[in-house]
Amino acid sequence: EDVTGVIKFTDASGYDSFVNVTVKDVDLTSGQHELRFVMDTGFFHFNYLDIVRGSAPPQPVVLRVLPLGDSITHGNSKSRTYRYSLWTKFIDSGLNADGIFFDFVGLQNSNHNRDPVWPDYRGHSFDRDHEGHSGWRAEQVLGSLPMWLESYTPEIVLLHLGTNDVFANESTLSTISEIGQLIDVLRADNPTVTVLLAKIIPTRDPISNQRISELNQQIDGVAAL
Repeated sequence: EDVTGVIKFTDASGYDSFVNVTVKDVDLTSGQHELRFVMDTGFFHFNYLDIVRGSAPPQPVVLRVLPLGDSITHGNSKSRTYRYSLWTKFIDSGLNADGIFFDFVGLQNSNHNRDPVWPDYRGHSFDRDHEGHSGWRAEQVLGSLPMWLESYTPEIVLLHLGTNDVFANESTLSTISEIGQLIDVLRADNPTVTVLLAKIIPTRDPISNQRISELNQQIDGVAAL
């Protein structure tokens, strides 16, 4: 490849004057290459010439984030859920400027029944993809997850499940087992996946809250595995 560049020297006279010049970034194949200088005007000579190999610009990194759960993830016409506020924090983090981007994934892209208003934020439109399913228990999500993972492979999973299991009087033991199996399926799909496992949000019913408390205590053990 023939590369022509113009070099302008300003106030470079004197024995100890040095000028740093970048002509053009060039991608070169392996082998020998010839470097030639042609003087158009004036007089110059080289005391020292250093050719520096530049580094390739970093490639953008896209981290796929899967919001996975029930109605707390799904939301409704009155609730944007945590997904929207988390998305704004991604933008505020400034990581985009460093070439790191977060991409919500999932086969769902709307809230339960009807969407709320999704305001744009700092010139960006909300990323609506998710895998929240209102009313679903852990066993139902477990049954569908392998099929969903045929469409995407997340690097990060935000997992909040178990509320509907409590309401359906499912045993704590069975729910914990299913949550553990969900994590196994995610790891089989991506061995380096990071799963952020949430404890279940309390309710107004004291009896259900007691069972939620028992479930949350067991979730600690699953997270430690």
